[in-house]
Amino acid sequence: MEERRFAGRLACWLPVRFMTVGSEHPVDTLSKNLSVGGLMCLSPHRLSLLSPISLEILLGRARQPLVAQGLVRWIQEVPDSQQYFVGITFLGLDETDRIRLSRYLDRT
Repeated sequence: MEERRFAGRLACWLPVRFMTVGSEHPVDTLSKNLSVGGLMCLSPHRLSLLSPISLEILLGRARQPLVAQGLVRWIQEVPDSQQYFVGITFLGLDETDRIRLSRYLDRT
């Protein structure tokens, strides 16, 4: 798979909650890596490419999650598992959360 990232990624396992458009139930999972441009996380479901997704990410000890809108860019089945790695690009990250994320990445 060809890399097309615009920002460096930090390997980190953080709690993530996401919900795709049309879904009735959020999915609680973990990130695998994170950047100001997006993240990779695990999913128990195969998601559709380019589907919009709502995200909440707990950064370290923060009480309030970082809230973002994203787009599923790629999906890869985890070998010997019933899970998938999902690459998500952030679309709607407000300025306050973008700054919080940048500071978290700089400190970590």
